[in-house]
Amino acid sequence: MMKSRYFTLICALLCINTGMLTAQNNHFDFTSKSGKTKIYYKVTDKLHNKAEVTYKNSEYGSYKGNVIIPDTVRFRGKTYSVTGIGDSAFFGCDNIDTVHLSQFVTYIGNGAFYLTNIKLIEFNENIESIGESAFANCNSIKDFTVNENVKHIGKNAFFNSGLQNLIINARALDNASSFNDISTLQHVTIGENVAELAENIFAGCRNITDIDYNAIELQGFSPISNIPSLQNVTIGNNVKVLPEEFIFNCKGVKQTEIPQSVETVYSFAFAQSGLEAVVLPENLSQMGTSVFKDCKSLAYVELPDNLRVITENMFQGCDSLTEITIPANLTEIDSGAFMDCKSLVSYIFPDKMRVIGVNAFYGCDAMQTYTCEAKTPPVLKGELYMPDENTQVEIDCSTILSYKNADYWNGYNYPCQMDNVMVQNSSQREVFDSKRNRTFTERIITTGDLSYVITNDRNKLVSVVASQTVYRDDITRQIEIPPQISDGQAVYTVTGIESLGVCRSVYIPPTVKHIDTMVFSGIDLEYIDVDADNSYFASSDGVLYTKDMRTLVAYPAGLQSEDNKDNIISLPQSVEHISYGAFLKHDKNILRIGKNVKTVGNAQEVNGFDIDMDNPYITRIGNIIISKDSSEVLTAPCKMTLSNNTLTLWPSVKKINDGVFAQVNVDTLVCQSATPPEIYEHTFDFNRNIVCIIPKGSLNAYKQNPLFKLMNLQEAKPVKATAKRRIAAKKR
Repeated sequence: MMKSRYFTLICALLCINTGMLTAQNNHFDFTSKSGKTKIYYKVTDKLHNKAEVTYKNSEYGSYKGNVIIPDTVRFRGKTYSVTGIGDSAFFGCDNIDTVHLSQFVTYIGNGAFYLTNIKLIEFNENIESIGESAFANCNSIKDFTVNENVKHIGKNAFFNSGLQNLIINARALDNASSFNDISTLQHVTIGENVAELAENIFAGCRNITDIDYNAIELQGFSPISNIPSLQNVTIGNNVKVLPEEFIFNCKGVKQTEIPQSVETVYSFAFAQSGLEAVVLPENLSQMGTSVFKDCKSLAYVELPDNLRVITENMFQGCDSLTEITIPANLTEIDSGAFMDCKSLVSYIFPDKMRVIGVNAFYGCDAMQTYTCEAKTPPVLKGELYMPDENTQVEIDCSTILSYKNADYWNGYNYPCQMDNVMVQNSSQREVFDSKRNRTFTERIITTGDLSYVITNDRNKLVSVVASQTVYRDDITRQIEIPPQISDGQAVYTVTGIESLGVCRSVYIPPTVKHIDTMVFSGIDLEYIDVDADNSYFASSDGVLYTKDMRTLVAYPAGLQSEDNKDNIISLPQSVEHISYGAFLKHDKNILRIGKNVKTVGNAQEVNGFDIDMDNPYITRIGNIIISKDSSEVLTAPCKMTLSNNTLTLWPSVKKINDGVFAQVNVDTLVCQSATPPEIYEHTFDFNRNIVCIIPKGSLNAYKQNPLFKLMNLQEAKPVKATAKRRIAAKKR
């Protein structure tokens, strides 16, 4: 009897020792049943009693059926919170159906459900992370929702799975390959709270056909660009922003409705898509560049009335564009906006049009008629594209003198036969009106020593056009423009100034609404006085501003004040914009630019610039004004001098505005970027045979640029190593 008990005790001890040895070799720390299912756990945090679900000793087939993960589990008298699904926990479980996660689970590990037949996983709201290949090769999972708290999804998380419908509500996912190469994925919903998704997050998902896009203000690049299979994009009614490259290169998308909630559309949003017609919402006020570039099927566009600028290259390459509704409040068309729109036959510039950029209509080979409703000719930064001699510019013929005297406008084919207009005497000229097929006389009224052209005979409006007396520069003269004049029969209101003779000071009455660009050029003006009741302009200390004091229009060259006694000109803090040519004949002065100035026009004849360090919009390198991010050259002094006539551009520069260095003697240009910056036909004086030194290996890129091609391109020579450097290299 005693021997039998002793033998039993020895066996028990052996069993205990064997169990301890087995436990040491097990992948799991302990097990516990949930219903009929045995679940394997690994302790991940002994201090805080946390555990994760893991597998048995083999990764294959540890679980089957329906698995319910409990919130907590007991082991050796302690309660553990189940906070995660470990790496490969359900790997290769062919017979698994559903998994229900506890409320404490916050992560799913790498390959956690790899190669399983799981049909459904019930998430809690606390999941923050899904590991790499977590659901890869899960052919039975068809639907998946990424909850709001998810912050990371690993590489190839759903690779080669059977996922068909995906809903993303996570605020941000930064991994570009989270949903790559899912051939079964067809429908994607992006929730309202999504603020950032990695670019190309759906790369290789070649069968996505439908996307419901509801992200109110997603930042950065669009996650749904470059999807060739995409056909339908539904934009939610609360979306405010369409991100950069929204459906870029999605040629299968033929139409989409943009809701009234959209306020901003960023660059390339619809470029190279298959859109055929677009109606933009009335709340839209801001658009990036190249928004519809190379939309080859786009035939009809309706722009909102609130839009003031058609941005750079917005419709470039839209071969089928034939009809476009122009906003009444449009003021500016940027460079290349309609370049190569080969089906466009006519275009209307509305009354408020002020600036037309370089090559805005270049390559519009079908263009027959430009109609300009503006009484004051818009500033042309380059010639309008005229495909042949029959292309016409239609204007109100009563404004023909204004157009005749404006840069670039003089040589066009006007229906009122501008080329045949002659000033017969100081009081009239004949104009042929082709619409009425008759000649009529446009009267010029001369009273005192000023002349006025009648711009609206019905409403009795005139503009100052010239002085009838030639004045020498040394004659002191004051011009006081009257609010009204008379030709002896009727009274006319003076509402505009198109040009002036030489004078020392000028008074602008309350009736003047329009002042042409460069009116005060070539005049040694000392003082500009604006009537206090004028609703459009104001003067302060002899300087001309818009009424709200935000735009400086002209600073007289001969103005003597406390501001420039030390050759430094300071501006009021209210100034946000400095007009084109506002500072002429200020070669000895430094212009001090305050922190609120946003834009500075070209043609500023100053010695240099001093910019407030707190200005968030612009800065300078030497005397060159640039954007805050150093990517754009905005302007430079007209007569800036360079050492050895050499201009060196820094590597970050991407764009140089038109006319910046047109009057600067540049013989050698050093470009430090391998990508040619964007330039225009008047950025430099191309008649100087400029030598352009570029980085080694970038010659082909620069040769492809039609303007850089005009320069003498030379690749920079590599710097020879010094003897010390060669010795150091040899030692290494």
